Amino acid sequence: MISVTFVIGRRSEKTQVEPDLKVAALKARVRELLDADTIGTLKLLVRGKVLRNDDDSIASYGVKDDCKIIVINSRRKKPAKQPPNQQQEQQERKQDEARTAFEQREQQHMAGAQRMQRLQAAVAALAKRDPAVAHGHGGDEEPFVELQDQDGNAVVMSDQDRFALTQGITLHQVGQSHLKKRALRAALDCLLLANQVFSLASARFRDAIDNIALVQLDIVWTMFLLRDLTRLQDAQRWLQNAERGLQRAHGPNLERVRRLRGGFVPEKAIYVRLHLLQAVVCFHLGHRTEAAHYITRAQAECKALSLNSEDVAMLMSMNFSATESRRALRATASVQEAVAYVLAKREEQERRVQRERQAAEDRRQARRLPRTPTGKLVDMDLIRELVTATSVGFVVVAEAVAQADNKRAEATMMLTDAARRAALERSIEARRQEAEKEEEEERRKAQQNDVDDGDEEEDDAADQAEEEEVEDSVSNDDIAVLMSMGFDADAARIALRVHKGNKELAIAECTAHSVEELRRMHGDADAAAAVDVEEETSCSSSSSSSSTVSKCDEAAAKAKAAAAEEADAADAAAAAAAAAAAAAKAEEEEKKIARELNETIDQHVLPSIQDDPDAYLDLDLDDEATRIDEYMALIFGGSGS
Repeated sequence: MISVTFVIGRRSEKTQVEPDLKVAALKARVRELLDADTIGTLKLLVRGKVLRNDDDSIASYGVKDDCKIIVINSRRKKPAKQPPNQQQEQQERKQDEARTAFEQREQQHMAGAQRMQRLQAAVAALAKRDPAVAHGHGGDEEPFVELQDQDGNAVVMSDQDRFALTQGITLHQVGQSHLKKRALRAALDCLLLANQVFSLASARFRDAIDNIALVQLDIVWTMFLLRDLTRLQDAQRWLQNAERGLQRAHGPNLERVRRLRGGFVPEKAIYVRLHLLQAVVCFHLGHRTEAAHYITRAQAECKALSLNSEDVAMLMSMNFSATESRRALRATASVQEAVAYVLAKREEQERRVQRERQAAEDRRQARRLPRTPTGKLVDMDLIRELVTATSVGFVVVAEAVAQADNKRAEATMMLTDAARRAALERSIEARRQEAEKEEEEERRKAQQNDVDDGDEEEDDAADQAEEEEVEDSVSNDDIAVLMSMGFDADAARIALRVHKGNKELAIAECTAHSVEELRRMHGDADAAAAVDVEEETSCSSSSSSSSTVSKCDEAAAKAKAAAAEEADAADAAAAAAAAAAAAAKAEEEEKKIARELNETIDQHVLPSIQDDPDAYLDLDLDDEATRIDEYMALIFGGSGS
């Protein structure tokens, strides 16, 4: 017999066992020491070894006298049984939670769709604002987007191309703004929409720019960050299109970029992301050889673009920003070249700012000059050029440029031909006279409004005086006379007021109508005065004179016709008022839509638009480096997809 000690949690139990005892029997001894309700899967350890085989002897595992055996009791707790009604309640609660989650997802989807609709409408409204057409008044100018080339010059293109490219570039920048904030779903929606509207531009412009390739690259990058592997075929197609687009825009070996940028190539960082994404897509499609090629290439490019912290610190010590320093070091081969690159970029930015200030001043001045037949602003550069070339006055030259629709040759012919120049001067004089007439008409209308206001006050005073006169014509004595004849006091007062104190007509009126009819017909003085003639003639119904009856009928007919005309006029006035109200409502709705569009532009579009044309090149490559290491291990480590 040997002595062993079982260590069970904090307990220690010493016992005697045979050296040739089987492991199964030893476990049985342990179970005797444990509470039956707590026994689970037992595991016995001696000097770090697990006694696995129940048929082996404990001696085969090195169990000796005074040996400690560690007991691990792994008991899996079973869920307590619930009553049937409690199970049903729990199931219903889960169903309610699932339904609520689904409804929330639907609401979020609808809200996202509405946001995208508002954003698309705002971007379209912004894209329709042509810089060549006057926007705003005086010094205030609505924001607009102008497409420029590498040198900062405006690009001449059709309205359709400008509309499509402006929308695409703006949506791309909004998407990139979401991407930086890690709002990946919103970013993907914007980028997909940008790719869609870019397709509306003509092939000539689509093939000449790299914007479309960059959008498609950003689409796949966003999908990658979302871990969305459901559209691998689309991702492969977008990357192929992006690669072809970049080669067209940059040249197969980036020679076009070097030529445009004076030998510098800041676009290298883009290709790290491109080749990484190509490796990822190939790996998940099962194309390991292609994946290995692309990931190796991406790793080499990323390593070549890794920055020396000392070089960055040196440039920043020269008052260059971290962004400037990073871009410069990646675009060049040495610190000296990087310094030259930053200085050149700053000079270029200063020239761009000066051009934009001059363009804004030109637009402000052009808004005060005549427009072209197509409604565009006159070309101020052309005006200055022709003033110098022809020695003709500024106003005449501006008129010529406007009538020539900003065409240099046509404007020059107008200015050099004496007869046509005289016609220009007559046009200027005619417009001046027309402006004076309009000013005079405005002054006359203002004065007339003042007179009309005075006339209305006089008419109101006259009406009030007439009412007072009518009231004065009714005396208490006359009312008493009619009451002595048996008529009601109210009837007598109304009849005398209508007929301005004429007792004979008032008696006839009271004889022909009851007091209720008189109250209904002539309850207020205005109505009584309006139908004065009718009441005068209708009163003669009690008279035996045939001529009086004839006059009564004629007057009644006239009164009825006048009432019909008044009703028609009231209907027409009501219809006009309803139409005016509908027009005012429609105008207010248009203003509301315009306000909402401008709010969306100001809050969600303009903050995303970059003044820096090279902002898209500012990739820190930290994410790319991490992903490269991850997929290097997957591709070369033999792991499956």
